[in-house]
Amino acid sequence: MADHDSDHPSGSSPDKGLLTIKQAAEALGCCRNTVDNLITAGRLPYVQVGVKKGHRIDPKDLEDYIGAHKYRYAGPKPPAPKTQLRRLL
Repeated sequence: MADHDSDHPSGSSPDKGLLTIKQAAEALGCCRNTVDNLITAGRLPYVQVGVKKGHRIDPKDLEDYIGAHKYRYAGPKPPAPKTQLRRLL
């Protein structure tokens, strides 16, 4: 029987390049609970792999999520305009 671990780089998922929750969390720089919450909220798509293996994340979906949450600093916000209160009497 072939050793499947030798077919994949250390730490990679054998599930066709899919990432584990731990790997996705490491890529995002967050904890596993955060990734689970993103999945539960429907903000990060996942692939169900069997009953015991749980969720896997497609790297493309992770890239899309990161791309959708990139922001550029646009400088300080201008102060809100001051409004004059009129006396109502």
